[in-house]
Amino acid sequence: MPDGLILVTSWPGQPSVAQLEREAREGLRPRTDYVELAHRLDAAVVDADYMRHRSSQPARIAARIGGLAHGQVIEALVRGPRCRWVLAWADHLGFRLAAASKLLRRRMKLVVVSGRLATPKKRFLLGPLALHTHIDAIVNYSSVQRDIGIEFGVPPEKLHLLLQPVDEEFWQPDGEGDPNMVCAVGYEARDYDTLLAAIRGLPVRLEVAVGSSVLAGARGRVGDLGAVDDGRVAVHRQLPHSALRDLYARSRIVVVPLKDVDQDAGVTVITEALAMAKPVVVTQSHGQVDIVRDGENGTLVPPGDPAAMRAALERLLADQAACQLMGRAGRRLVCEGHTLERYVEALAETVSRAASPSCRELP
Repeated sequence: MPDGLILVTSWPGQPSVAQLEREAREGLRPRTDYVELAHRLDAAVVDADYMRHRSSQPARIAARIGGLAHGQVIEALVRGPRCRWVLAWADHLGFRLAAASKLLRRRMKLVVVSGRLATPKKRFLLGPLALHTHIDAIVNYSSVQRDIGIEFGVPPEKLHLLLQPVDEEFWQPDGEGDPNMVCAVGYEARDYDTLLAAIRGLPVRLEVAVGSSVLAGARGRVGDLGAVDDGRVAVHRQLPHSALRDLYARSRIVVVPLKDVDQDAGVTVITEALAMAKPVVVTQSHGQVDIVRDGENGTLVPPGDPAAMRAALERLLADQAACQLMGRAGRRLVCEGHTLERYVEALAETVSRAASPSCRELP
């Protein structure tokens, strides 16, 4: 048996651990955080490949009936007690497993990596239902979300802030880019309408990269990009990592236009851009507070303000020296505090402490 189980968000066709490792060695994608952690802690990754080939019969039945997430939770309930710990790398997996453990009066060393705690459902689960009694540690990417966990009643010692990591070896500086090109990447909580309004009339080219499923039949969700495509706006669907890296390299500035949400939406794009020494223009949403240092490694603009975003872009496009200084500051920030190795080491330590026999038992 492995020392621990790592449950990750899964879907049909998901790359296996072996495929992720092979593609990372070949330079086709960055290293994957949960794969690195699995090696560090001698753990099994419970993903789609695991569920298909290695899971218990009850878990396979549950996956066929209720979907992969249900099957993963059952697998953790079946095999988790024989492991020292279980890590759920998603809220929907961690909270389901905590609820099942509490209902069944099971004892399991459980760590949850949480993307967002600030929902009414989680307020109820952590508050009145006190599911945190069956979670030994919650890892947050955002200081805002950590504070919300405390507000919901989670003991502060169970909440651990580990900021977004990035594979700085894959995302490396590669030139200053086209002085007349900016890019934007991602879909979650994006405000592309504001970005499109900001660049209207500017002598720049904008390239946007989103998942193919986002644009298919749902153009309005990311702004009517096609309506402004006058040769200056291009939309890419589901770029492979190597092509995305090339997109960053070709751009002078990376823009992350956000709606005013409380999670750290856009943080993956921000850290990738900083690793590649690109200045970022980011909406100062309520949740985006931990990475961008205004005027040092990027520029923050108010939510829903095309004029402010336009002014920020104009200033940087006209000042190559400022772009270079911000880019170097961003790369330095990543290398000093956001490397993948540093994150995996800190997460491994958190898991090991939670799994320690000296850790206080659940009530």
